[in-house]
Amino acid sequence: MDPSPTPKVEPKGSSHATEPSERSSSSPVRPPRRTQVAFLCAILWGFFALLATIRVPIGALWLPTVASSAWGHVWTILGGAGAMLAVVAWQRQRPISRLGVATVLLLCGAALAAAAPLTRQRLAAGDLPSRLTETFGGKPPREAAGAPPRRSLIAPGAWFGSPAPEVHVETLEYARRGELPLLLDLYQRPATQVPRPLVVMVHGGSWQRGSRSDYPELNEYLAARGYAVADIDYRVAPAALFPAPIEDLHDALTFLVERAEVLGLDPQRIAVIGRSAGGHIALTAAYTSPVPVRGVVAFYAPTDMKWSWEQSTDLTYMDGKQLVEIFMGGPPSSDPELFRAASPLFLATETSPATLLFHGARDRLVAPEQSTRLARRLDELGVANLHFELPGATHGFDCAFTGPGAQISTFAIERFLGSVLGE
Repeated sequence: MDPSPTPKVEPKGSSHATEPSERSSSSPVRPPRRTQVAFLCAILWGFFALLATIRVPIGALWLPTVASSAWGHVWTILGGAGAMLAVVAWQRQRPISRLGVATVLLLCGAALAAAAPLTRQRLAAGDLPSRLTETFGGKPPREAAGAPPRRSLIAPGAWFGSPAPEVHVETLEYARRGELPLLLDLYQRPATQVPRPLVVMVHGGSWQRGSRSDYPELNEYLAARGYAVADIDYRVAPAALFPAPIEDLHDALTFLVERAEVLGLDPQRIAVIGRSAGGHIALTAAYTSPVPVRGVVAFYAPTDMKWSWEQSTDLTYMDGKQLVEIFMGGPPSSDPELFRAASPLFLATETSPATLLFHGARDRLVAPEQSTRLARRLDELGVANLHFELPGATHGFDCAFTGPGAQISTFAIERFLGSVLGE
């Protein structure tokens, strides 16, 4: 009788024992979770970077577009740094997954896309110093001991800010409308020479909102260099219609001039700066001011109210017609002369103060043509003016004080003030 067959034991390492592992190694390997997360972050990064270069069709993306252009330097640095970190993290992974390669490429592309507007803006501003000198004269910017480093044209060293000397801020009531006090914040650096040239700031907000505390960085920067900076609040629509904010700015100017000696101000050296609706108010008030104003700066400002109403057709972003009607109390047909009286384009004369205009080329809230038309009119009148249109920039491009748009505009403002408010 034959013995029972002895079970055959497969030796370790035989081909039969390794078949399951071979099959598993040949199947697709899912990328690690960290690679998937990095890829999703890279897509988001690329999306924000592209907002700085493409025309966005949806109004809800306006604020992300502003962030993309105003903080373009941040997106560039972080995109490049992210790509390098990804390479370092995966250098030991052999082979690197396709998703990992795609993540690195996306981050590199995002960095390049974010850097493109910076390059264009720097190139566009290349002749800005000579244009400022040719238009307003070559007086140097104001000096002050211990002031922060002077702004240059898109200097990487200024992207993260710089220490500034202490600036004193005093809140004053400059007028009263019934029970409503109208306030201003006066920024001054006590150690600087008096009397100080005066710069009055006017915030934006579609004539309906905003605050004197919206953009303190430029106020502090100029005050640290020896200017007195008054940032004002004013009445807003619909509670107060045109010409209420113009009257408020006139009252603020009169208040400051009458108290110039007490406050340490020079009443003969005054400039006004405004953004958006505040730019419109600044231009309108400066061209009709009861006190001498030497210069006015306007960022992306409406200059022809009737034309603003007619051209406000892009409702995906903002109902410009409605905003104008609320502020003006009706459409242009209701009071054509009132619309003309609210338009700096028609208020400018041969004796109007020197004017500096900024506008983003991609602005879809206030058309760049608004500044172009005013600059053309000022040329006809023989009024010193400079209009700078920033490529790749949109409405609110200067909201990041360390960003490229704000660096360029601050550079120009400082030299403009040095010329028009110089001794």
